[in-house]
Amino acid sequence: MQQHSPYHVPPTETEVTLRGAGATAVGSADTAVILWPSVTDATGAFTHTSAATTGSILTCVRPGVYSIELFAALALAGDLNVGLSLNAVGAGALTGSPADFLAADAGAGSEGIIAVGGMVAAAAADLPLCYCKRIIRIVPGDVLRFMATAAVTLDADNSRFFMERLSP
Repeated sequence: MQQHSPYHVPPTETEVTLRGAGATAVGSADTAVILWPSVTDATGAFTHTSAATTGSILTCVRPGVYSIELFAALALAGDLNVGLSLNAVGAGALTGSPADFLAADAGAGSEGIIAVGGMVAAAAADLPLCYCKRIIRIVPGDVLRFMATAAVTLDADNSRFFMERLSP
């Protein structure tokens, strides 16, 4: 691939580091944590574990500044809020929907909510995408979770996340 940028950014520095796709569910115990059936990490920047009870958990191996984007939609009509959680400390912290920062972090910041987005009362014929984004430095051992309104059914075709490592 020929480089067209005047800044000569190596192509490997512009690739998406991680991506997730096809989510339809959240954890059965951690009811606000999205369960990603497909996670691709071409660079080995994170370890990924998924379980029906806990949803999907990403743990940082390769530090850096990351751009994190989350898109989600519901399979059926209803309300949907989405969010990103960094280093949540308690099981109870992972059962509250990320409606807004104040409500989500009512437990003294235990949810680690770092981004939110949402929609209210969408009709079945009009299910828009929810979106949130955050650019943040992540260090080895940091734990990232993607959050959604507790106990929802997500639309697999329209639920995705993308993470890009912007710098070391």
